Amino acid sequence: MLNKKLISLAVVLGLGVSTVAFAQWGQHHLARIAAQYDTDGNGEVTIQEIQAGRSAEFSQYDSDGNAGLSLQELQTLMQNKRTQNRATRLAEMDSDGNGVLSVAEFQAGHRNPVVAATLFGLADTDQSATLDVNEMAELKSQQGRLWRQFAHIDADGDGIISETEFSNHMPMKRGRGHRGHGRGHGQGHGFYK
Repeated sequence: MLNKKLISLAVVLGLGVSTVAFAQWGQHHLARIAAQYDTDGNGEVTIQEIQAGRSAEFSQYDSDGNAGLSLQELQTLMQNKRTQNRATRLAEMDSDGNGVLSVAEFQAGHRNPVVAATLFGLADTDQSATLDVNEMAELKSQQGRLWRQFAHIDADGDGIISETEFSNHMPMKRGRGHRGHGRGHGQGHGFYK
């Protein structure tokens, strides 16, 4: 059953929650938002707490103090949010707390261990057998999207796409999915949610 407090938070934030959208976005994303704005620590978020938090955030990034955000100031805000979200995601998956992900930790966050192993190998650009926050961030890039597609097509995980694998693979669909990104065959779980 969906957590009513988190659904209420999503509605307050203007997310327009449907059961499908909520399942795609996930409770842990809403829980992170709730933790960010729950300033009195009572486990509930009021509209006043959200407004106060957003106002403080606006002031923090209005570096020239002109009561408006320039494109550069907004880009800084968005980049800092992405960095914070990546670090949080890494911490959630990092079961031993050493600051990097092992293959096992990375695979634990995925439905298909073969796809996860292939994707891990592609993302581990320094060949350290671990993924740091920068390597995980690369999974969100254009290169990372190509790696995900390759990992999904390479069904046996041997690092080569055979004609059979290519022929059997359903092409990745582009459309309006989670946060505007296309969702295709097998996407939507693990780090790249």
